[in-house]
Amino acid sequence: MDQEIIKKYLKEVPIEIRIPIKKLKNDQVWAVYIALINEGPKYFNQIEEQFTANPNEINRILTVLVDGGLVFKQTNRLSDIGDDKRIFYSPTPLGIKLYHTVLDVII
Repeated sequence: MDQEIIKKYLKEVPIEIRIPIKKLKNDQVWAVYIALINEGPKYFNQIEEQFTANPNEINRILTVLVDGGLVFKQTNRLSDIGDDKRIFYSPTPLGIKLYHTVLDVII
């Protein structure tokens, strides 16, 4: 494919929008994303229990969502950093807006 033509069309949608959409690449990622949008912040172990999933799988999914700018990885205190039981995940403003925009366009 001609890279110049590809670049021409990609310029029409900012990278800040393309990256988050690309991260929503499978049903598992979508499901965790929707759970966080609809139910609010959750700790890692809450997500793991809710989806009865392997911790490595949940970690991979959450990493994808964080890397895509759709979800924040947060703690309440600096001293909690590194303690997986005190880290929680919540949707970013971009994540919330993207979700509602997609629903508004389709429904």
